[in-house]
Amino acid sequence: MKKIKVLQIAGFMIALLSLTTPSTWAQTTVTLPTACQSCPSTTSPSTNGTGVVSTYGGAGCTGSGTINGTMTAGTAVSGVTMSLYANVTTLGTYSLSAVQNGVTFSGTGTFTALGCQLITLTASGTPTTAGATTWSTNSTPIGSASATVAPAGPVSYSCGGSTTLVVDVTNPTTGKTWMDRNLGASQVATSSTDAAAFGDLFQWGRACDGHQLRTSLTTSTQATTVVPNAGNSWDGRFITDLTNPLDWLSTQNVNLWQGVSGTNNPCPSGYRLPTEPELDAELLSWSSINAAGAFASPLKLPVAYRRSTGDGSFSTGSGGIWSSTVVGTGSGSLTFAPTGAPAASVSSTPRSNGFSVRCIKD
Repeated sequence: MKKIKVLQIAGFMIALLSLTTPSTWAQTTVTLPTACQSCPSTTSPSTNGTGVVSTYGGAGCTGSGTINGTMTAGTAVSGVTMSLYANVTTLGTYSLSAVQNGVTFSGTGTFTALGCQLITLTASGTPTTAGATTWSTNSTPIGSASATVAPAGPVSYSCGGSTTLVVDVTNPTTGKTWMDRNLGASQVATSSTDAAAFGDLFQWGRACDGHQLRTSLTTSTQATTVVPNAGNSWDGRFITDLTNPLDWLSTQNVNLWQGVSGTNNPCPSGYRLPTEPELDAELLSWSSINAAGAFASPLKLPVAYRRSTGDGSFSTGSGGIWSSTVVGTGSGSLTFAPTGAPAASVSSTPRSNGFSVRCIKD
């Protein structure tokens, strides 16, 4: 009695004919078509698709790929791609990605030719850190490409009527990082007498309320509160005083300008007034203890004048920067001049004087 048994193997219907009883089926060897035998049955780790790649690289499928376009820390990427060559050994699909430093390069497609083939991965995301970065694909073998992420551009900081770009500079001797210009300065000093680099002149402990502007009006009325712009007659005015202890406040307050969270800290977020020991360390790193040494230092300090506590006039013969350190009834400052003995020093200064502020990174 003839019996027919139908099997499905790899998508092919196979009919087996038996001339005996169902219990005595003859052993049958079936040879599948060559095209079917060569079809991959699983996803290849080399492509995450049906295609197979032996190596990735640059042109010639060796080395590294290339990244096209520019990336800046903190700015979303746009129009940036990775060019990668794949040595294709089996046709099929691919799905690749490379993730690093907040940026993902990704791409999908189908290989339609064998050998070294160009693929393009497109970037998305926002780089978090500046510097050299390497992206490697999620495949075995991997493909990789490197690029340098540019640092973020300077941030503009507004403070009581003036704007300052926040750019860092580090003194390699002290290891401290500072803003590269005084608060209120429009540029880094090009000389000791560069007026565009002078910036504002603050009374110690006061907030950015406009009093620090060189064009601010004066008043002889002492402040009774440290709160700025509270509707008082002294708001935004430089307060003159000829009575000891020479302070713009009627009752002295030693808790101002203390650290990044200090009351009335005029510096940008993450910055503060330097301490007196930090100013001492800067002074000792100068090539000469005078105004020339101040300008030659990494901080490029100009002789930005001092505003007098007596009448609000400007003393053009010297410059100085405040510290946060309280010294008796005054506060520590670094003063320097072209000549004199000594021509530069760190000492206590009456708080009603107007001096520059150079912020240090916390």
